[in-house]
Amino acid sequence: MALNGSQLRSIMADMDAALIAVAKKHGLESLKIAGKATYNADNFHVKLVGVVQGGKDDAARRYEVNFTAFGGWPPLNTSFIYKKEEYIITGCNATATKIIAKNLKNERTYTFEFDGLLRLLQAQGKYTGRVAPKKDEHED
Repeated sequence: MALNGSQLRSIMADMDAALIAVAKKHGLESLKIAGKATYNADNFHVKLVGVVQGGKDDAARRYEVNFTAFGGWPPLNTSFIYKKEEYIITGCNATATKIIAKNLKNERTYTFEFDGLLRLLQAQGKYTGRVAPKKDEHED
């Protein structure tokens, strides 16, 4: 059997689910696949990153450095509702252009456009700072 991209995506989805259970069993804050997997027809490689309770991963550290250091930004673990599900802010991506948040129902992480999420937080009364207008809006 030769490994292909579709099979690898399926394997990684199963691994994600299993890693959540392993993290809970061992009292970890998180245990997840980091970055992209590499593969060929014979094998694949993934990097795992585990964070102990109370610890912070690289995304959380980046968020604190890039956002909370400037003051007025929503702190890590700020909760919000998106499409009727609750999320918490867990960090930002490497370029600090997107915010990473965890869905509390399925335990998966998702990325949100920075300004869009701040507008959502403003609407929910969880952020009072300035937000850039949408691209189709302009200030007079």
